[in-house]
Amino acid sequence: MEWTGKWWVFDGPAYSRLWEKSAIGALIDGGGLALSDIEVMFSRNHRGVSFPSIPDDNAMLEWVNERLMNDPALIQEYAILEALRVPGNKVVLQHNFSKLGIDDSNSWGIRWASDKHPSKHKPDSEVIWFNSSELLSGNSDLSHSLESLLHWSNEVCSKDRISEVLVVDEEKSVVNEKIQKLMLYYLMKNNQYQKKQHQYLFLELQLIYQ
Repeated sequence: MEWTGKWWVFDGPAYSRLWEKSAIGALIDGGGLALSDIEVMFSRNHRGVSFPSIPDDNAMLEWVNERLMNDPALIQEYAILEALRVPGNKVVLQHNFSKLGIDDSNSWGIRWASDKHPSKHKPDSEVIWFNSSELLSGNSDLSHSLESLLHWSNEVCSKDRISEVLVVDEEKSVVNEKIQKLMLYYLMKNNQYQKKQHQYLFLELQLIYQ
């Protein structure tokens, strides 16, 4: 496994299976897959892929600590990817959109259901994620964040896709309730509740643990 400065190149014997069965990463010219850090972690933990540079759990821990220096959000993003992929969904991350001929988007990732594949089917949804503090902090940027969220949802729905928002936090019930109230408050405050109600219902507010 070699780091190119943008992604990891994995050309082991399992690379074609990873793509055909799970659509992990993106195929590259000359053979192999381009994998992000979180895709390397998921492939090792959930697909039984062996990486020579990460021979055991101790090496994995050292590798993750090293990669955290380059990407402080690594753990949160891995938790998001794991929550989406463990049930069987396929997820293409933003940096691979162009490789697969997907239109540019502000979404973190695009999801296909377990019985579909990016090479054959249209996407089911687009995904973004937040730490709960980004929406629940009560700071002056809150309304702007919610407005941006609605704008993003409009764009996703215009493509006939579901807009999915995932929130990383430890307080499941509290966070889920607060976010719904904040979204409703914003819509009513701006006299947009009736015309935006269908989009609000499309927003699948999902919570996973950090």
